[in-house]
Amino acid sequence: MRLAATVGIAILLAGLAAPALAQAPPAPQGVTQRVSDAMWDFQQQRYEAAFAAFSTLAAEADNPNAETMLGLSYQFGLGAPKDFAQAAQWYQRAAEQGEAEAQVRLGLLYFNGTGVTKNKIEAYRLLSLGIDRVSPQPKAFHDNAQKVLDDVSGSLTLEQLNKANILARQTRYRSSHPQS
Repeated sequence: MRLAATVGIAILLAGLAAPALAQAPPAPQGVTQRVSDAMWDFQQQRYEAAFAAFSTLAAEADNPNAETMLGLSYQFGLGAPKDFAQAAQWYQRAAEQGEAEAQVRLGLLYFNGTGVTKNKIEAYRLLSLGIDRVSPQPKAFHDNAQKVLDDVSGSLTLEQLNKANILARQTRYRSSHPQS
């Protein structure tokens, strides 16, 4: 009796598992394809799906593009609650990896004191690191960032400007000479 019950349970479990076994899981996607898919969701205004995908990519792959998009999601409340401090943290992670858009967006947050303590030296450092490498589209974003960079540089003392430039050079050096 016990053997029959055990065999019956095994058959039942095998029957339930059969559909799952019949469909092989999809081949693992490369990180680049997963970022592209998440970007497509974001562009199609499927913000919650994009946010979930970017969160996974940031956690699993420490992907700077995904981290930038998480910052954008938090900054504008797209698929996530609006939270400027969280936006700044995600931009920071991506900016440290040299992601230009994150550097510019974080620089703007520092300039305005949004989600971070206002710091013109840090704003200048970040904006100067990213402005030449960030996409010129959308034009209004790029032009605004360039204007803020010009305004910041005009408002800093020579000593502050030198400090910001030294910090920017150190950042560039560290990113081009990673430690083993």
